Amino acid sequence: MLIRALIVLLAALNLGVAAWWWLRAPPPAPAAAELPAGVARLKLLHEAPPPVAPAAPPPQCFRFGPFASEPALAQARTLLEARARQVRVETTEAAPAAWRVLLPPQADAAAAQALAGRIGAAGFDDVVVIAAGEEANGIALGRYGSEAAARRRQQALRAAGFDAQLLPVGGGEPRRWLAAQLPPGSDAARLRGELRALELHALDCATLR
Repeated sequence: MLIRALIVLLAALNLGVAAWWWLRAPPPAPAAAELPAGVARLKLLHEAPPPVAPAAPPPQCFRFGPFASEPALAQARTLLEARARQVRVETTEAAPAAWRVLLPPQADAAAAQALAGRIGAAGFDDVVVIAAGEEANGIALGRYGSEAAARRRQQALRAAGFDAQLLPVGGGEPRRWLAAQLPPGSDAARLRGELRALELHALDCATLR
């Protein structure tokens, strides 16, 4: 009888322990440790953000030229197409052959001569009264090979009170250029020399699309 009573007691104790384990509250989660200010928390490899790939360098676009002739343009284009991603031929209007500075025709020859005398007295040389033609009684004030020089003459005359005009003279052949997109890091200045281009200008690559 004593043995049976012990067995029953042990069974009851085991049932009590099992019930307590089953019904007990789960233990609280461990509190996160507070790190000093400015110290980043370590992250596991799977928690780290994926690496960001470096941005590709932007392309470079330039205009080379002008080229004096079609053969020169064709030779430069062949060389440039071997090094560039995109090449386009561009044509611009021909520049005037020269520029004239003048005053429009006056009422008569006497008025033209009197005005020419005042211009000379103001310190200007190269003053000629036009004797015949559509511009008769006008006053020629110089002919210049560049627009910049002609404009300087015009501005000086206007500053002295004479309403000088600027007129282009003639025109040559249209100017030919090559616009190209070069790989990043290309030496455009050196390439300009190889192409025998007179000028080099940076371009917005969007204009080549």
